[in-house]
Amino acid sequence: MKVRYRGAAASITVGSMPVFCYTGPTEDSQDIVLASLEVKGDYRELQVASGRVFGGANVGVSDKKLFPIEITKTSTGLRLSTKEPLPSGQYIILPAGGTSGYDFGVSDSEQANPGKD
Repeated sequence: MKVRYRGAAASITVGSMPVFCYTGPTEDSQDIVLASLEVKGDYRELQVASGRVFGGANVGVSDKKLFPIEITKTSTGLRLSTKEPLPSGQYIILPAGGTSGYDFGVSDSEQANPGKD
């Protein structure tokens, strides 16, 4: 199963070592993943399950699309940061097994766009 996200790029662009505060529904920091999105024309896509007609199904994002993150609990939620610089591209932070999350772009340029007004 593939999930589509509107637009070829997220409305937020950050540098290659982003830090986020997460206050979403999760009890365990292992339940949050950072995955790259594939740009397909005017939308972005993430494969969250695959299977065969006469075989089992694989549920979850492919390890090839995941990036390691460091998660620290704070008084208001979780602090998420990347362990290594992210390459330019489109990404999403979401609960493991979920399809809805926080999407953003990464640009190597020094001028990151903190949001479109």
